[in-house]
Amino acid sequence: MSHGRVGTPLYAIDTGGQDRTPLAVFLVSVVALSVVYTWFWVLTGRLLVALLLHSATNVAGVVLLKNAGSDFGPVIVATAFTIALAGVAARHLARLDGRIRGARRTSEP
Repeated sequence: MSHGRVGTPLYAIDTGGQDRTPLAVFLVSVVALSVVYTWFWVLTGRLLVALLLHSATNVAGVVLLKNAGSDFGPVIVATAFTIALAGVAARHLARLDGRIRGARRTSEP
């Protein structure tokens, strides 16, 4: 949730259009993206991959929001896609956690 604490003040600044995004959509996308970034970090074991993904989504968001103008259709579609991806990521992370916990139980004497 620290991602939300850092990103939320940026909502109030005109940094690329996110100030025009509905607050609820912004907050949901921040939480969903946090799950996705964590998923990539766990899968690769490299923080750099998560940071590059974060940068890529920032650039894509600026381009999307600048070109959307007052039409929030593309923003809503992108947020829906992000939520779906976060669902897949959360499910996969839960499976990985179950495997890790199971492996710990079998390796204990």
